Amino acid sequence: MIGILSSNDMEEEYAKILHSLFQNCKSSVNEDIVVFTTLNINLQKMEVSGTLISQDKLRTVQAPLPSVIFNFSLQKEGSGIKIRKALEEMEGLRLINYINKFDQWMIMEMISSNERAKAYLLPYYVYDKAKRDYRPEENKKYITMPSRGASLSRVIYAEPDPDPDSDIVRGSQYFKKGHICDYIDASLCQRKWLFIEIPDLELYNNHPIVCRVYMQKIDHKKWGVLKMVLFPDPNMQKSENINFQFAERAAKDLIQEINNFLPSIGHCFIDMIFSKDGNGYFLHLGGLDQYFFREVLKGDVANKFYKNIISLSRYYRAT
Repeated sequence: MIGILSSNDMEEEYAKILHSLFQNCKSSVNEDIVVFTTLNINLQKMEVSGTLISQDKLRTVQAPLPSVIFNFSLQKEGSGIKIRKALEEMEGLRLINYINKFDQWMIMEMISSNERAKAYLLPYYVYDKAKRDYRPEENKKYITMPSRGASLSRVIYAEPDPDPDSDIVRGSQYFKKGHICDYIDASLCQRKWLFIEIPDLELYNNHPIVCRVYMQKIDHKKWGVLKMVLFPDPNMQKSENINFQFAERAAKDLIQEINNFLPSIGHCFIDMIFSKDGNGYFLHLGGLDQYFFREVLKGDVANKFYKNIISLSRYYRAT
């Protein structure tokens, strides 16, 4: 049996989505999958209560704690984090993706240790609200974003202010003499933000175009790409400077290096941004998001995703 750990409010939704998607796949490669949350794990009895995905219908079951668990959850409460950590440390159990929300500064530091992967990084700086010891240069362009997480809605595109009397322009943030840092301080929900020094980027309505590369581990060493999606509008016309082959190659180079530091990762997305001269650069690492489960996980992608889960879980059980 394979376990799927979901966020506390997502068990029913994940079970329904995965059941409808995997029904056809299960006819060729059949293995029971149970979806559950940290609220329904009994560590003393080594049991879980959850939703069993079978070929015909969904069923609520009591089952032994699976030896391989894929973590699709975001744990925010202390009790959930405590149970997740207990699963990480448990002998004879493999938890895929200890976490799904990453500190991007730490990820960039990991990438920096490898010359090949480092080529996909732009210059980056940490802004700490408590220290206020960094100010962007007025004549340069930046992307600024929270250090933790990978929310595209919180990515700010900042460029030199063409008009000293202007304030904020829709779709962009202009700054002069540290104005952008004052703006961040006023709306800060995290103490640390990243400033990424950027060249002229491919933009859509004054927002950086992001290529989100959804990836999954195929075996203990090899990674495959499930799908690539452009944001902020997945239906936008793709510029010739946005090269999907480059994005795939870059994402594979990056995840191989990140995986050396974070061996539990088995699924993720990597966000790439593109300059107007066609070069691609790392922006984010994240766990699989709700957009993936609701919009991307269909047809061939669902079939590939399911078979990879089966093959990876069998590999870990055998080792």
